[in-house]
Amino acid sequence: DWPLGVLAEAVRALYWFHPLAWLAIRNLRRESEHACDDAVLAAGQDSTCYAGELLHLVRGAQSPSRYLSTALAVARPSNLTRRITAMLDPTLNRRRPTRRATLISTACTVLLLLPIAALRAPAQNTAGHLSGSIVDPRGAAVASATIILSNAATHYRDMTATDASGNFRFEALPAGDYDMRVLKPGFAELTRPVVLNTGEDQVLKLALAMGAVLEHVQVSPSTPPAVPQAQTMAPKRIPVGRSVQAAALTLRVVPTYPQAAKAAGIEGAVALEAVIGRDGVPESLQVMNPAADPDLARAAVEAVSQWRYRPTLLNGEPVEVLTKIEVTFTLQP
Repeated sequence: DWPLGVLAEAVRALYWFHPLAWLAIRNLRRESEHACDDAVLAAGQDSTCYAGELLHLVRGAQSPSRYLSTALAVARPSNLTRRITAMLDPTLNRRRPTRRATLISTACTVLLLLPIAALRAPAQNTAGHLSGSIVDPRGAAVASATIILSNAATHYRDMTATDASGNFRFEALPAGDYDMRVLKPGFAELTRPVVLNTGEDQVLKLALAMGAVLEHVQVSPSTPPAVPQAQTMAPKRIPVGRSVQAAALTLRVVPTYPQAAKAAGIEGAVALEAVIGRDGVPESLQVMNPAADPDLARAAVEAVSQWRYRPTLLNGEPVEVLTKIEVTFTLQP
């Protein structure tokens, strides 16, 4: 009957990977046809007459003018031969199974499917879960941060974002070694490895550092003398994220090309690092490439130390951030 057929199709959809499921469906369809034939014969229909009616039906269905022939399973020669052979066999038992036989067969089917389901259940639990929260240097939640998870070995890649509370979650991750990247404007990019074991539910709490402020200055002999110049920029702060407003340079002093270096034809770049304090003054200024010419380095430090910033704001409060400055001295105008 059709409820049993629907149930069988549902079982096949669940166990589509198992070849026995497909074999069982074919056998069930064949037995359904036999059951229909048995019901007709049990009602008193003569088997020879019934077989003749089937032949007449099949002959008409296979006519070129009958476009529904492909929808009739009875029109298949193999099915028809099998059915006619069965209905003309007087030795076959055509009685309906007793309730006891039905219960026994149902119990056997359940006992057969339980081990298969037990084998499939652990496979569904092999996936792991990764969740956690993203906070800023002061421990406040960072919303709308982008988290990228990738596995180079399996070419797996997934992405999510933190909610208003700074929380994130990856569902049903295969076990393996992952690389995690956390991106949020105004903060430094965070990268870290993540090892997820089979069935593990791993929880992380990650703190982002403030992003560095990058500046570049080019100095040539034709550069005007070092005179403090206020930056002609809008007085508004630069919005970087919901909780961060980036620092803005308000006073810039261009280094003067040292006469000794100019006379000796010395060129080069000086890499500086400093911390922009809460008052906007560069602190802890240091040269990051010791191989730089001392005169060029001295001129760069002297000028940059006079720079002034509007400090970075985190949730409305000024914070210290790292700044990286590259000063390039070139003799070409």
